Amino acid sequence: MNLQMQVSLSIFSFLYGMFFAFTTTVAFRLLHHPNLWIRYLFTFGFVMLHILVYFLILRRFFYGILHPYSILLLTLGVFMEHAISSRVEIRIKK
Repeated sequence: MNLQMQVSLSIFSFLYGMFFAFTTTVAFRLLHHPNLWIRYLFTFGFVMLHILVYFLILRRFFYGILHPYSILLLTLGVFMEHAISSRVEIRIKK
């Protein structure tokens, strides 16, 4: 894997992590539904959809190559989105 593809994969993984955290925030009501069956069904479908989309994009643009740093950057993207959204939420409440 050349350097350009590694950098592209890193940027994509980071941005997809932010996208995943954002969609989790938006779908919060369904992920925490009082009915246990709806919660399990929606959580399973939600996670499987995101996994499928992530790997289809990896397969299409990065030839299905997955490195440990891509998972690390995916996780970092989730944490960054939560940090950014909490700061925006604090400023909106003021």
